[in-house]
Amino acid sequence: MLKAMKVSIGLSLGLCLILSGCANTNGVTTKSYPNDGFLGTTNANPNYPTSPTYHNYSSDRGMVESALKNVAGIQNSRVVFNGRRLNITVSVPRNTSPEEQQRIEAQALEAVSNMMPRYDVKVVVKRQ
Repeated sequence: MLKAMKVSIGLSLGLCLILSGCANTNGVTTKSYPNDGFLGTTNANPNYPTSPTYHNYSSDRGMVESALKNVAGIQNSRVVFNGRRLNITVSVPRNTSPEEQQRIEAQALEAVSNMMPRYDVKVVVKRQ
């Protein structure tokens, strides 16, 4: 009787294993990791190089220059980063009127502030 019980338990266990191996996967698909070398790991650190919010001064300077290209009347510009402070000096022609200087200053300030809200932007307009 004990032997028959062991056989029935063994058959029940074997049947369970066979049935679970043939079960439906319910549409589960296997996904592979992207080929980025990190094997699916992520990091919430904003300074992590793979983060979309990661910037350095070189890329920030390029963003400032691209924003200033849309402002008419600027001949040259100088960009200085000091922590959160961004000082921009733009050069305009000597014959630029004071009203035009104010317009250029306001447009440059708005363009750069909208492009880079993490900086406190100060714009100074100088005649060449």
